[in-house]
Amino acid sequence: MGKNTKQNLKTTILAILFLATAYFVFTPFLKSPESHLEITLPRIFFYTIQTNIFVCVWFFYLLLKRFIRKLPEVHQGISMAITLYISVTCFVYWVVLVPMLKADPFLFSFSNIWMHAITPLFSFWCFMNFTRRKPIITINIILAMIYPILYFLSALRIYAIYGKYPYPFLNPEIMGGIFLVILTCILVLALFILFGWALKKAYDKRLHNAEFFLRL
Repeated sequence: MGKNTKQNLKTTILAILFLATAYFVFTPFLKSPESHLEITLPRIFFYTIQTNIFVCVWFFYLLLKRFIRKLPEVHQGISMAITLYISVTCFVYWVVLVPMLKADPFLFSFSNIWMHAITPLFSFWCFMNFTRRKPIITINIILAMIYPILYFLSALRIYAIYGKYPYPFLNPEIMGGIFLVILTCILVLALFILFGWALKKAYDKRLHNAEFFLRL
């Protein structure tokens, strides 16, 4: 495969990723919530929606840079953080939320599979292929923790205003007390750090070994 063909293929993939992600993220704002899952809060309050918006903006910028070469490379810390957020979205969705909601069929709709499986997978591909060629350092992982901490704190504000939590594992009544909610949040933050460290190691290895990850 020639160099131009590879570049064109990358651009096509990015375009598909951006358009599909934008469609699945933004069109639900035009619809009413799915009542059988009791999603009665504004959609923007959900971590899944927020992180997919981050990814959508990231995909758009990467696509734009394919045509405007003078645009700066995305900082490795930013790429790592966005990939981290969407990876945890994927993990928590399939490991925590799906069992907690008893595998409701709605959870397996194509839009949910796209946002919780396909988007994380291709976010990792973008992270490995379109990130600025600089090592990821520990402070990048620490800074990436700011958003999830703020999100957990915002859940208290959301409850104070709407009387509802955005996710069941943030609800003391469902979890069996505030202690278990705090413990769950700590475990999720530990998961963020673990995933962040794994992404750092993967990307550092990518920098030192050009054949580590398949470049289309």
